[in-house]
Amino acid sequence: AALTPATQFMKSRILLYRGVAEAALCRASRLPEDKNKYNRRCISSLSECYTLDPGCSQTLYHLALRLAYVGELKKSLRFAHKVEKCPGVVSMVDVSHLIALVLSAQNRTEEGLRMVTLTLLNYPDNLNLLITKVLMERSVLAAGTRYL
Repeated sequence: AALTPATQFMKSRILLYRGVAEAALCRASRLPEDKNKYNRRCISSLSECYTLDPGCSQTLYHLALRLAYVGELKKSLRFAHKVEKCPGVVSMVDVSHLIALVLSAQNRTEEGLRMVTLTLLNYPDNLNLLITKVLMERSVLAAGTRYL
């Protein structure tokens, strides 16, 4: 039977919150098999939520973040770019930061650093971006490359 719009919305919220909870359990776990189990459950919940509500910026953000965490970087970047196009709770600072981290995880640290540097022009007091910039600069300098 088809879900009513209200029921579909409620189910998507439950799946979103369950996915976020599974991600928290993953972070708290010490055993690799537990981390894998919670990651699978998290991605499953968030993917089902995305199916029910593809325009939810929170779902897109958390799904992109979790996919990056498990190394599915191309998928992660696709979802991160979808977040950019969605109105919602997730800010552009968060999206820019997420994309920069995914780029860095793809060994494209210079591009990630450019993203962070440009975002800092509009948000110079953002501590997360400042810390990320310093860490990325250290990585780029250690590799002996130039990013600007």
